[in-house]
Amino acid sequence: MPYSSRTDGLTAPEWRAARQAGEDGYVVVFADRDTEDWTRPGTAKIVETALAAEERGEGAVVMLHDAGGDRSGTVAAVERIIERLRPEGYRFTTLTEALGTPSAEMRVPAHERAVGWTLVAAQQAASALTGTMGVLFAVAGGLYVLGTAFAHVHVRRVRGRARDPRDAIGTSGPGEVPLDPFPPVSVIVPAYNEEAGIAATIASLLDTDYPGGVELIVVDDGSLDRTAAIVDSIALPAVQLIRKANGGKPGALNTGIAVARAEILVLVDADTVFQRDTIRHLVAPLADPRVGAVSGNTKVANRGGLLGRWQHIEYVIGFNLDRRMFDVLECMPTVPGAIGAFRRPVLAQVGVPDDTLAEDTDLTMAICRAGLRVVYEEKALAWTETPSTPRQLWRQRYRPAAHVPGRRPVPGHRAARGAPGLARRPADGDFYRPGRPGTIPGHDRLHMTAGVPGVPGPHLSPSRNTVRLEPC
Repeated sequence: MPYSSRTDGLTAPEWRAARQAGEDGYVVVFADRDTEDWTRPGTAKIVETALAAEERGEGAVVMLHDAGGDRSGTVAAVERIIERLRPEGYRFTTLTEALGTPSAEMRVPAHERAVGWTLVAAQQAASALTGTMGVLFAVAGGLYVLGTAFAHVHVRRVRGRARDPRDAIGTSGPGEVPLDPFPPVSVIVPAYNEEAGIAATIASLLDTDYPGGVELIVVDDGSLDRTAAIVDSIALPAVQLIRKANGGKPGALNTGIAVARAEILVLVDADTVFQRDTIRHLVAPLADPRVGAVSGNTKVANRGGLLGRWQHIEYVIGFNLDRRMFDVLECMPTVPGAIGAFRRPVLAQVGVPDDTLAEDTDLTMAICRAGLRVVYEEKALAWTETPSTPRQLWRQRYRPAAHVPGRRPVPGHRAARGAPGLARRPADGDFYRPGRPGTIPGHDRLHMTAGVPGVPGPHLSPSRNTVRLEPC
């Protein structure tokens, strides 16, 4: 019995267990002299405690430990005890042999032995993995801190070489208030096979409290489903549809930028839903002429399931922690494709790269190199639907570069003016002004489909004067 000496030292539960073992045919042996060799008192002290009963002519059951750490002192004490008692006629044997009972040692079957070794190997591997992961986390944390510090120093150095902010693209002097505090905004939505959510996206973009004009440009990048048909059925002057052959998201963005008329451009993914105040908050930081782009705050709408929860945590860390730090250090590395606002002249200079796997990061870095700030606006909320299956997640995270022959010219470039293949611009007066009652035909419950809290149902005005832009 563990932690017991004589029978009078048993507790009530231990006594009941010992009695039950005796009734089942087991012999319960108690140790009445504990050498406490586990405390490593030294060989001499162990021998003295073990032989104390022998000096008084008493018998005793002596407890010695053979496991639990360094037992070299116990082994040496056993040798001395045997050397001391053997000349006096003591014989040393096992307990079962002395009592004449069957051996307590049982041969373990091969399959049970394999299970035991597997368990031991798994525990050892887990212990090694835990130590390795600890080291890797420490290294990753150090690299993260160094990378952040390097990014901050690099951005400061680049900005130090940039020209005076008053000479920056499309801006006036620092502190000057724009002539129009709520300038018109062009919202560009590149879409490819987005029939499931494109109507909800459009409804949320038009149901805005932004006081300025809003034009919405949906670029259908060769969708194989009903994406273009759904957009076409909305039939509102503020919604413009451009159909083009599939060439990738950067090409679709460049096509939309080419026909946009506003100086402030908002780039939105086709599976993203805005709140009513999102555009207003997103555009507000551009009142500072030193700001060239604004990153919004993307939230995960479908948080159900393990993948949804993991991606929600990822977004919270990426936006609420990382971007706050990058914003404070003035070294924002990426404006997400789901929600971002840009100055049109800035995009005209740097362009949207179409020969990269991460056009949003390359575009943001180019804006920083131009000497303008990229800031984060946490109040500009956008709800997006994340992949719900491992296959969808893999396809989203692993984005192979699509071969797109040639690069789309960007407005402001010489080649953009009158270039063939670009959609023509809409007529003046097609900006959307909020406050018109009505609904999108056939999509009066889109706000429920989106499943986003805080986004009311669409209130749009049906019209037959839709401007449809087709490739020339």
